[in-house]
Amino acid sequence: MNLSPTISAKPPDKPSDPLVGKTLCGTYYLEELLGSGGMGAVYRARHLRTDGLCAVKVLHSAFAKDPRIFHRFQNEARVVAALNHPNIAKVFDFDRDIDQGFPFLVMELLDGEDLEKRLRREKQLPLSTVIDIAKQCCAALHDAHAMGVVHRDIKPGNIFLVPGKGPEGRDLVKLVDFGISKIKNALSQQTVEGSLLGTPSYMAPEAVRGQVSQIDGRADQWAMAVVMYEALAGRHPFVADPTADPREAIFFRILSEEPPFLSQLRTDLAPAVLAAIGRAMNKDREQRFATIEDFLHALTAEQGPYPSERRHKRRLTIRLLIGGTVLALCGAGLFWGLHATKSAPPIPTVPKVADSAHDASSSSPEDLHRPASVIIDLGVLPDLTLSEPTPPTVPPAKPRVEPPRPGPIRKPKFKKNQPPQVDEDLFNPE
Repeated sequence: MNLSPTISAKPPDKPSDPLVGKTLCGTYYLEELLGSGGMGAVYRARHLRTDGLCAVKVLHSAFAKDPRIFHRFQNEARVVAALNHPNIAKVFDFDRDIDQGFPFLVMELLDGEDLEKRLRREKQLPLSTVIDIAKQCCAALHDAHAMGVVHRDIKPGNIFLVPGKGPEGRDLVKLVDFGISKIKNALSQQTVEGSLLGTPSYMAPEAVRGQVSQIDGRADQWAMAVVMYEALAGRHPFVADPTADPREAIFFRILSEEPPFLSQLRTDLAPAVLAAIGRAMNKDREQRFATIEDFLHALTAEQGPYPSERRHKRRLTIRLLIGGTVLALCGAGLFWGLHATKSAPPIPTVPKVADSAHDASSSSPEDLHRPASVIIDLGVLPDLTLSEPTPPTVPPAKPRVEPPRPGPIRKPKFKKNQPPQVDEDLFNPE
């Protein structure tokens, strides 16, 4: 859907639109219709509270009911809001008007025209102009690819030119319409394998085959090379047969035919430019440049390795430095451990501790009161073999001697009418 937010110096007369003069969500007053397409339209609007101008892209209510189209419309708002690049048109807001019943995007208002209108008017562009447009487009795409976003619809209608706002007074390039962009590892966006999304004339061969899983930044690289070919040659590289179905005819040429040599259509181009565009349009995506940045590097005939190769070498150098440092530390630790083992002092013998009363009695008093000093070495300890402990020596048991048993007690015998006789020896022991 080519709905570039544009303002012409002298806007042509447009038929009355039912939305002109309406206010969306009580904030955006639609002043003028700027352009329309099959699924929506773009209006110049004014913010009622800030009095600032903006562009409002409206999705027709009939398509708003389709969840796939609504998701793409919402996807554009999220993707562009996350991409903060000077060469990508900014999106400020996304909302749905309850009264009108359709969603809309609020974007920055751009004063200029898209590349499609410029080529329709001028046919061929100077090489310097094409290179300048390619530089700004590749810078925006490089930033998007770094965040895992593939545009998937690069074409002249989505490349907007703002006169005099670029570097050194040149045109400022703005990429628009990220509605069908592909986000890497996005769970909420699952495109079915075999589905075709994009403008047929600028789709890469893998996109034409419906190989959605193989679509990456190199598909944008292909489309960018086709746009440059068209801007330099004044014609599209794959012209469909007018008698056949346009979609099938263009797909057949993209998959099976080679475009005319650009050097035959434009003789003032440098060999580096011809080689860069030819490689970026290779039907095998593995034969194209690794990144869009490498394509721009070759296009401008800069000396030295490609940026992706420089980054690879830099990462490899860092990994080698880290690996070498780790190996050096491991070697130093091993050397220190071996040196500590050889130079470790012998461990002194610990004095035997008495483990029984008998051993304690057999030791001298000096041994019992002498402190035992133990030196602990923090280095590598030798292998100590522990012997079984010696059982304590038990002295032989003495024979038991039983005491004599006392004899019977004899009663003294007394005679009748005779006093008892006392043994005087009891009182006189001597």
